[in-house]
Amino acid sequence: MKSDSSRPPREVQLAIKLSWLSVGLRVLVVPLLFGRMVKIGLSGSMLVAAILVSVLVLSLTVWLIRKISARRNWARMTLAVMVLLSIPYFATTLSTSFGMSFIAGVLFLLAYGTKYLAAALLFVGRSTSWFRHAAELGRQAS
Repeated sequence: MKSDSSRPPREVQLAIKLSWLSVGLRVLVVPLLFGRMVKIGLSGSMLVAAILVSVLVLSLTVWLIRKISARRNWARMTLAVMVLLSIPYFATTLSTSFGMSFIAGVLFLLAYGTKYLAAALLFVGRSTSWFRHAAELGRQAS
């Protein structure tokens, strides 16, 4: 049985759940955004590049969520950097998504809202000490 210090605090548990929810919502909204790109004339290599970048970012996010679940502090930091880098994309794409349809806009807003909330939860309350404790245990074992 796991000790209490090995169990993630509620903030981390909620962050992980919200992260999975964000991934699921982004999987729903990405095809809507690509449909809009085709309608405005984006095609060929630009569309393929956009699809590849989306798949890569979602895959990396899934991998990081799994590593965060395994208590890897570096994954938490990497996800935080990715979240910060996504802010300009969010700001420029939000109005476009609402311009496509109300549903696409709401899905996009929920996807990124849950993503940002999840990232914040990984740095508040007992989250930071839980990750630091794991790093200390790793240094002691080596």
